[in-house]
Amino acid sequence: MAQCGRLDRRNEDRRPTQQPIAILRRHRFRTVKEKAYLRNYADGGVCLAASQPAELDERLSLRLADGPKFDVKVRWQMQQGDHCLLGCEYVDPKAFDALKTALGD
Repeated sequence: MAQCGRLDRRNEDRRPTQQPIAILRRHRFRTVKEKAYLRNYADGGVCLAASQPAELDERLSLRLADGPKFDVKVRWQMQQGDHCLLGCEYVDPKAFDALKTALGD
């Protein structure tokens, strides 16, 4: 449960990747697109490396290049150097299967 002094509360197997992904954030009357990287994904959610922080419980839309778009909710974030790690939970539980298929896994 604890590794390297950190508590690991996740039960799902995480699949590491460095896949580019777009974050689509809703700001008032427009949608802002940001570049990010999918660091890992699992049955319960994803970890993103993004240039901008997020609010807890903020809803983000994610899109792989030529792939599916799916929504997540931010559950945690951590600053790491010049980027933020965002731990997100799928809004739709079927998103994991769509993501896994799009990544050829």
